[in-house]
Amino acid sequence: MPPNGRAKVEALLKKPRVIKRSIPALFDATTRSPIFFGYSFEKQKNPVDEALESESALRTKEDAIFDMKIKYQNDKLQSTRASERGKLQALTQKESGLQLKREKQWAKRQADLERAKKELDPSDVFFKTNASQDIKTRDQEAFEDAELRRQQQNIDARMLAAEQECAQFLEQVAALRCLDKPLGDLRLTFHVEELERKRSEAPISGIIR
Repeated sequence: MPPNGRAKVEALLKKPRVIKRSIPALFDATTRSPIFFGYSFEKQKNPVDEALESESALRTKEDAIFDMKIKYQNDKLQSTRASERGKLQALTQKESGLQLKREKQWAKRQADLERAKKELDPSDVFFKTNASQDIKTRDQEAFEDAELRRQQQNIDARMLAAEQECAQFLEQVAALRCLDKPLGDLRLTFHVEELERKRSEAPISGIIR
């Protein structure tokens, strides 16, 4: 068997189909072996009906495979969405917690400032230190806000990438299932890529899951 995936698929597609012929009425099976002459004891089927049955069976099998792959891709998308929405919810809760903490912190600082204005001289070092601390606090808040936005953008990007991947796969499958044009090369490429993907995802033992 050829080592690469494309050659394997091509070999399967080129595998000859055995045609069984029923024994003719004038054939004397007592003197000659019908098997030797390529005949079969089975009743010969109408070639057209046999071809249609074979095509229908292949179509049913292929449809089942495509449906399974579509379900896998949709399940993968839903799993990604659920995971990213969970991260987004945690991020929103973190943002709310930070906002509440800031409000309490600024309320306390403002109260301390008002009390200092009543008790201290305007030239006291406290006011200079307090102003410097205000700048540092606002810089820290700006950094935290930027980090929250970055994390949210990453979540949105991952969700968008998952949706695009799923949509692209569904479009590819829809094209493969179209009966209006020949799809030999396209279908072969798809199955080769799937075979290579399964091989790359297989465990070290070499068993394809």
